[in-house]
Amino acid sequence: MLLAGLDPVALDFWAAKHVLVPTASSIGYDKTDSLNPENTESDGLGEAFGVWLGLTKDELLRSNYNVTMDENRMNIITKSSSTSSSSVSSPISGFEIIVMVLSLTVVIFLFLRRRR
Repeated sequence: MLLAGLDPVALDFWAAKHVLVPTASSIGYDKTDSLNPENTESDGLGEAFGVWLGLTKDELLRSNYNVTMDENRMNIITKSSSTSSSSVSSPISGFEIIVMVLSLTVVIFLFLRRRR
């Protein structure tokens, strides 16, 4: 799966909600609340991804970047590939790629935060 976009917050939100959470569930991970971008609660172990994504969104908005967590404002285009994922060999799993994309949002947030 290839995900691309100009809005890193929208990309992370959509990827987490429609790829990461379903993938985690399908491989037996039953505690997906912390991965859900719509979850903005703390569970005692730390904040959910939605908390960090919201902080990143707010920081980018303060820096005059046009970002959103509102799916109604996102332009999403999906296309199925004729190649099944089982026939493609990759040293990096889809789950690891999504984690890397999600980590990028946190890096952007921390970078912009340090600039202030």
